[in-house]
Amino acid sequence: MSLRRVALIPLALVLVFGACSSGDDSDSSSSETASAATTGAAGATGTDGSQTSAAVPEGFTVVDRSGDGFVIALPPGWQSFDLTATDVDAIIAAAAEANPALAGNIGDAVKQLVAEGGLLYASDISNPGNFLTNVNLIRVQGVTSGLGLLQQQAQSQLTAAGATNVSSTQVQLPAGDAVRTTYTVPVTLADGTTTEVAGLQVYFLTQQNLYVLTFSTNQPDQYTEVFDQVIATFEPA
Repeated sequence: MSLRRVALIPLALVLVFGACSSGDDSDSSSSETASAATTGAAGATGTDGSQTSAAVPEGFTVVDRSGDGFVIALPPGWQSFDLTATDVDAIIAAAAEANPALAGNIGDAVKQLVAEGGLLYASDISNPGNFLTNVNLIRVQGVTSGLGLLQQQAQSQLTAAGATNVSSTQVQLPAGDAVRTTYTVPVTLADGTTTEVAGLQVYFLTQQNLYVLTFSTNQPDQYTEVFDQVIATFEPA
């Protein structure tokens, strides 16, 4: 994936999955719902026996995808999809049926995302509302640029795409040095109305692997702390 588009490609999932606002994804064989199975101690154990060395908040479930290069923990009530296994065509078809405006280029972008490093999508199905609060994760391999250049590119890409209130800074997180970028972007919902979505992207660069977490919600007051808790559990494996 070209680094010129690395901040933009994950936004396809924001539009496709978030705007559909469907909490009934239980039929997918490649999904799992986070449950209150972990403790708040370091090295908490998930429902599948997975481990993480990061402190996991009480009630979060560890999603161990070490084979794909990462471990993360999700809040209770969140459902996750393995984008390396999910039937993407079926998901796009369902999204297009719910909102025809999402067909065409958006579907192509999602398939391209999966082909070029999409690993995980998760959303809070316990609070569907008119927009599903969600996170997606991509990995770009062979990245030699430093975080400074990534920070500049994130700001310019998002601004050019129509995002507003774009702010980016380098931060120290449990997983290491990172770039944290916040912004707002208008999203058209299935009923034709528009909502302002608050976005948060976090870039981790380790051993020439770039991981990008993209969080999106139209209820930022409710989810800002939750997003930070999830970020603190992320570990490149």
